[in-house]
Amino acid sequence: MTAKPDPSSSMPADLVKKGGMPNAQRHEELYFEGDHIVLALGPRPTLFRVQRAMLVIQSETFRDMLEIPPPREGGVGSSVEGSSDDNPIFLPDDPEEFACALKVYYQHMLTPLPEKPDFDFIMGVLRIASKYNFKRASEWALGTLRADWARTSSTWTGYLTNPTPPPGLAQNALKLILASRSTGSTEFLPTAFYFLCVFDNWGNVTPGDGPTLAQDDFIILLKGSRCLTRAWGTWRAQRQSQYGSNNTASYEAQWWKDFVGNNSTITTVFQSMGFA
Repeated sequence: MTAKPDPSSSMPADLVKKGGMPNAQRHEELYFEGDHIVLALGPRPTLFRVQRAMLVIQSETFRDMLEIPPPREGGVGSSVEGSSDDNPIFLPDDPEEFACALKVYYQHMLTPLPEKPDFDFIMGVLRIASKYNFKRASEWALGTLRADWARTSSTWTGYLTNPTPPPGLAQNALKLILASRSTGSTEFLPTAFYFLCVFDNWGNVTPGDGPTLAQDDFIILLKGSRCLTRAWGTWRAQRQSQYGSNNTASYEAQWWKDFVGNNSTITTVFQSMGFA
């Protein structure tokens, strides 16, 4: 995955010079008045002004970061980081991803979260929530993903048995693997890898313009794909023996759907990749 630039090191000098940040822009939704903290994210800083109490209550990371009481307005120490637009707390995260995570908490004040959120939105919430220990946001992201990517999900099974799954699913499986590795969450690794094994779309995981699998994960995918291929050969031979070898082509599509959705097949391939 391409590393995000660190705004503290990539900001032009005129953005950090004494006297303000003339080129900074306030986030159109997530900039509030009151006892709040100002955060700056992105190479051209996007400013977020959010509730200090919300950050402290919802995030262990921010609780440690903000444990010093906020300064009095205009008093000594009012120039501490986070006290104003001119002196925000800089975070090295993508502002759009950070906004996704905050919207989980501010959804009743802003536009409600969509019933079927965009996959990249969910990934953004998962990454930020994991990094900053936003428990509620993490639970929201994981719960949303389970609807489509849990092993027991009928949606996931439907992906496997659909000869032409919706466009972008292989790329989503790749993103899910990469996000799982970066956040330390392993729940969806087996189902994401298995999906790629079934559709064998190597163009999404080999080196190219976008993010690709690490070498160790590519080896896991190869093991799963080879196991699936061998198991399919056995399954197909058994069906041919049962139904006869003549005119079996018309049956193979259904055999394949039955095979990839079979619990025994899934378990065998999972184990071959090192997933219990």
